[in-house]
Amino acid sequence: MPLLRSISIGAFRIGAGEPLVLIAGPCVIENERHALKMAERLVKIAAKAKVPLIFKASYDKANRSSVRSFRGPGLAGGLEILREIKARFRVPGYNNLVVDMRSFPILAKTGCPVVFDVTHSVQLPGGQGNASGGEPEFIEPLARAGTAVGVDGIFLEVHERPERALSDGSNALRLDRLPGLLAKLKPIAKLVRSWSLS
Repeated sequence: MPLLRSISIGAFRIGAGEPLVLIAGPCVIENERHALKMAERLVKIAAKAKVPLIFKASYDKANRSSVRSFRGPGLAGGLEILREIKARFRVPGYNNLVVDMRSFPILAKTGCPVVFDVTHSVQLPGGQGNASGGEPEFIEPLARAGTAVGVDGIFLEVHERPERALSDGSNALRLDRLPGLLAKLKPIAKLVRSWSLS
């Protein structure tokens, strides 16, 4: 069995039995004001739930199914907004993630932290013709299932009004539902971690 490893991210660690980590934010940076508002609200929700937070939002959604779909502010503008969020709210930036929920046990054997991209798992690429669709009603059950398997982090795209999101709103979690979801995930994560320690 490989040695379990944890990784330091800012002021906290992920993996090797550390508490569940939340990676959350809108799919894409819609504008600076919106990104800052979302980061502020997410920081408050995560702090109240006592769950470490990594803020995520893409600066360029180049993989759109239509040339008319909103792509984001681009590299320079997007990175400047993410720098401002990191400095103002003291949360780490999000980088890259590989999604294959069937691989939780396989990935766990590497000893590295495993993060489950819940909201992209409910995405339906091209489901709305010129944009992706989604089935957000499955976000909570999949997040509970992934947590029960023992993932180290949950990745969620969240938006205060998914129906108005400029990208991937159809598979985003409504922001006001995040506190209730975290309240359900934390005891599951705690129980699973107690099994690995005994």
